[in-house]
Amino acid sequence: MRPPGSDLLWTYYRRQGFFPNWVSASRDLLRRDRGGEVEGFRRGVEEIVSYSVARTSPQGIRYRINESPYLAPDSTARPGAMRWGRA
Repeated sequence: MRPPGSDLLWTYYRRQGFFPNWVSASRDLLRRDRGGEVEGFRRGVEEIVSYSVARTSPQGIRYRINESPYLAPDSTARPGAMRWGRA
């Protein structure tokens, strides 16, 4: 679903509510861009960037990160957390 004022696809997480799933939202934006929805695509990209935090690696490389508010009801790490070494 897209809540009012958002150009992103949001995902429902049981017992937590709706939050952007960055992979699903990005895929949806790419699909819309290929379909010619240029304005929605640009607003969606701006929205994703607005949720991100800029960081710099020890090597001086700047990158952006979007953290997920996902919390597993049984305290397991969110999907992808172990792969990136973040819990």
